[in-house]
Order: sequence, then structure tokens, then C-alpha cells
Amino acid sequence: MLSAAAAFLNRTNISQNYTILSPGQTVSPPSNSGLPSLPVGPPFQAGLWNIQAAQHKLNGKRVSVWTFEKRSAEMDKLGVQAKETVLEVLKTEAAALGRLRHPSILGESGAYHDRLDSRSL
Repeated sequence: MLSAAAAFLNRTNISQNYTILSPGQTVSPPSNSGLPSLPVGPPFQAGLWNIQAAQHKLNGKRVSVWTFEKRSAEMDKLGVQAKETVLEVLKTEAAALGRLRHPSILGESGAYHDRLDSRSL
């Protein structure tokens, strides 16, 4: 499933703005951040989201790219109405995250992609 997410990211604007990082790769943070260099962890799942580490190509900021596979084994088990409900809930969650502003809450960068086979944030 994560390989499908990686293939999707290679076809989107996300790949133009961000570099998807490999597990174990050490990445230096922006020079003005004062943060240490840390190794990248492996991709993981949170609910229906696949999460991968990435780095902005221009400013060096580390981010997480969240991808949801519309055509996954979990989604194939659902009926048509249930699939539509799941997609609407995830879209609503992504929109809500875009409106939140707090230092202890993840922010979204605005790079949201909705394709036939997946959604990416």
C-alpha cells in the first residue's frame, strides 16, 4: 500500500515541492531552526492515512505527507454509500485541519490533491 502511495506522489505537485525522505536518511533542518539533524523514521499508518516524511525543496522544512488510498483493501470491503461517507469524512477532516492555528496542532501546507485513486495532504 505504501508503494502505491509513493507512486501517486511521484505524479502530483507534491513531488514538485517536496522530497519524500527514505527511512534512516539523516536530514539537516533549516539553519535558522536550531534543531538537531535527526534520522527519518519509516512510513506508517494512522487510521486510513499513510504518512511519509518529506522535506520542502526550497526552505528545507520537514513535513509529513498524508495519503489516503481510495482503492485499498479496507475500502473494497465497504459498500458504495459507506465509501462515499468515508471520503466525505476524510475531506471534512482535511478542511478542518486547514483552518486550525495553534502551536501544538499540526498545520497543513495547502498541498491537497484529490485523484481518482487517492487523496493526499
